[in-house]
Amino acid sequence: MYYFVQNFPRYKCHVIYGKPIDHPDVLDFIGRVKGGFGIHLLAAVKWVESGRSEVVRYEDLHADAHESLRKLSQAIQPVDGESIRQAIQVCSVQNMRKKSNTLKRHIRKATVGDWRNHLTEAHLDVFRVHADMIERIGYPVE
Repeated sequence: MYYFVQNFPRYKCHVIYGKPIDHPDVLDFIGRVKGGFGIHLLAAVKWVESGRSEVVRYEDLHADAHESLRKLSQAIQPVDGESIRQAIQVCSVQNMRKKSNTLKRHIRKATVGDWRNHLTEAHLDVFRVHADMIERIGYPVE
């Protein structure tokens, strides 16, 4: 969300716009539920626990996109392997960034675990405030 807000001028009024990722206002935003990042986690929890959605973990999609999409399509509407292969190619990070400047600004790195290069222990301490919600959407909190 930080990357998104920084890349779209219409969010200049957002409390984290134009501030470094380790700014106290950014840490405060991450820690709040009402009016903060926690509201997005709460929405994710409700979505996952509704039983009306299929969850695809980002890490699984990167590890084996074909298998992740095959399982997803089986749950929704089965498609053949060639269609999945084509979808993976069309939706590659490189192709998505080429489609438009807007998409280019949406996609930061598309690398699993890159957060380790940007978030500090202070960020992780704040995220731990939301440990229950993070675990409810299927991620361990260390």
